[in-house]
Amino acid sequence: MRVWYFFSGVLMGIANIIPGVSGGTIAILMGIYDRLIETVNSLISGSFKSLKVLLPVGIGVFVGVFGFAKLFEISLVRYPVPTHFFFVGLVIVSFVKSKEFFSFSLKNFLFFFFGVLSVSLLYLSGRSANKDESLVLLLAGFVAAAAMVVPGISGSLVLLMFGVYDSVLSMVSHLVVDKLLVFAVGVILGILASIRVMGFLLKRFREETYSFIGGMILASLYKVVPKEMDLKDLLPSVLVFVVSLAFGFALLKLEKRLSAAQNS
Repeated sequence: MRVWYFFSGVLMGIANIIPGVSGGTIAILMGIYDRLIETVNSLISGSFKSLKVLLPVGIGVFVGVFGFAKLFEISLVRYPVPTHFFFVGLVIVSFVKSKEFFSFSLKNFLFFFFGVLSVSLLYLSGRSANKDESLVLLLAGFVAAAAMVVPGISGSLVLLMFGVYDSVLSMVSHLVVDKLLVFAVGVILGILASIRVMGFLLKRFREETYSFIGGMILASLYKVVPKEMDLKDLLPSVLVFVVSLAFGFALLKLEKRLSAAQNS
């Protein structure tokens, strides 16, 4: 199971590099979202047993971010449309996964609608900021980390709104340590501030919370789907989209088998 946590962390790290794709969404896809919320909460409360989960996930996230930042920097520049269609498939599968946790009642539909609305407003409210100020990096890290905890909201999208996405991706690719440390402090503070809120909501309002999350995930497709596309991109985009769907549903099937084996 630790290998699964590590692999999940790698995918979460990769997702956090891509605007429009949420690390929390990938955690749902991999079936570890609830577990992560619980373990971080227990660590905050002083239980170090949670490190058995958090260490492999954390190492995986580190590998995903630092190992793939340069690759995706190149991929998004050279093959932007097929790359985005790969993530479209993953977002769709993630929505299918989130749907397992709520039913379509009137109350849940309202929460689902509010989830769609909240992400739509987030996209419309983006503002550029000075990307060289440490305070902006700190604040962007805080808000992005809080977004990473919530499936459907992309931390990288938040960085775009603050106008620091390109500089942060460059800092990661080229290991600009001083600025990365400032950004990392914001990320840690953002995670600690938001994790307890999600833990409470999942315990007290599970279906309503996942209905809201489902709306967020579905709304995030707007940002991921390319707005412009050449004819030459059509075939590779379709192929990549099909591969991403197959990959995502294969992960869902594998996660269910592992969960069944663990509970037996």
